[in-house]
Amino acid sequence: MAPYTLMRLASLVPDSVDVEIIDEDVRPVPFDTLGPGSLVGITAKTLQIERARWITERAQARGATVVIGGTHATLSPDEVSQWADSIAVGEAYRTWPQMISDFDRGALQPAYVDTEWTNLDNLLPISDRVLEQVDENRNYWTPYLEITRGCPRSCTFCTAIRVSGRVMRLRPVEQVVEEIERRGIKRFFLTDDNFGLNFRL
Repeated sequence: MAPYTLMRLASLVPDSVDVEIIDEDVRPVPFDTLGPGSLVGITAKTLQIERARWITERAQARGATVVIGGTHATLSPDEVSQWADSIAVGEAYRTWPQMISDFDRGALQPAYVDTEWTNLDNLLPISDRVLEQVDENRNYWTPYLEITRGCPRSCTFCTAIRVSGRVMRLRPVEQVVEEIERRGIKRFFLTDDNFGLNFRL
């Protein structure tokens, strides 16, 4: 599956900054290209966190700075902050650009917490340079697509409301259609927590 979240976050990186998306399902992490000026962002669920730590330690050994985000960092920030240089708690659409700016100034903070939920109406499109780099049609059988985020329910067993908020946020249909056309995808896997939920409830 294409790294959809990384594609979105990479699209927020200023054009003046080089950005590279690495998906280990496609190719190994090029540790030899990392150094003191490198900022590495890793997203990980709990099942992937040990691998994320392994990558972090090897990147740090080359002098790189590592930021960990995703579900596990959001749910267990105290644990992850013990070995990551910085953590992103919650959605990083607001905090990731700030992290890049702070890193550039030598002022990266130990943690960035996004307690507000981004309005999906204003979500920036995936950039052309990211689309060219990932090459979804060549490298992936089924690309990801997100059209809603969050959940209005209060199920105690589910992480959705802790990670994406206890509110349904919808992307405008026109924006979704434009993204499908720009990405040139013929099929997709919906990542929504609640696709098919009766929105009138």
